[in-house]
Amino acid sequence: TIAMSIVTAVGSFGYFLSPLFTNYSLQNNGWVNTLFYFMIFLFIGLLFAYFVRSPKLNEINETRKNQSSLDALKEAFKNKSYILLVSGFFVCGFHITLVGTHVPTYVIDRGLESWTAAAILSLIGLFNIFGSLTSGYLSTKISKKIILSAIYSLRGLSIILFIFLPASNINSFIFGASFGFLWLSTVPATSGIVAHM
Repeated sequence: TIAMSIVTAVGSFGYFLSPLFTNYSLQNNGWVNTLFYFMIFLFIGLLFAYFVRSPKLNEINETRKNQSSLDALKEAFKNKSYILLVSGFFVCGFHITLVGTHVPTYVIDRGLESWTAAAILSLIGLFNIFGSLTSGYLSTKISKKIILSAIYSLRGLSIILFIFLPASNINSFIFGASFGFLWLSTVPATSGIVAHM
């Protein structure tokens, strides 16, 4: 659980830098050059991915089951914990897609600058580092189900407040920081539950 929180936190640093770089590059270099720069970053990532080692066959601890996909689904949906976990994934995906896709346009539609939208996404990446580490630590101390319930509830509250409070840079930054703290902090607790199941 702690290792997963560290991995998630490190990955969030890129999410912190990416919106700032994108906004700067679009304004100064245009979309064609910005796209070219991201292609270079993706190529570098692919090079690193090539050297990631997969476990050897004798290192895998799983016992293989001769089970069809349909049988596996039937078994899974008989398990209440699995259904709740899948429902949590749905809520998590809905929150993250809603914010990542619509918040930048929503902020601009409410009369704020495009840099505010970039700052929100950047704050989400920055505060996700702290949220993931906190969630990983708490997952070793208290029930992972309680952690996930709290995160999902606080995310919903954060979105509601952001929508209904007056549009301002301060409110936007508070939303970015609070939602960022909750962004992928679900990962350590969810991974712990999956490992237990």
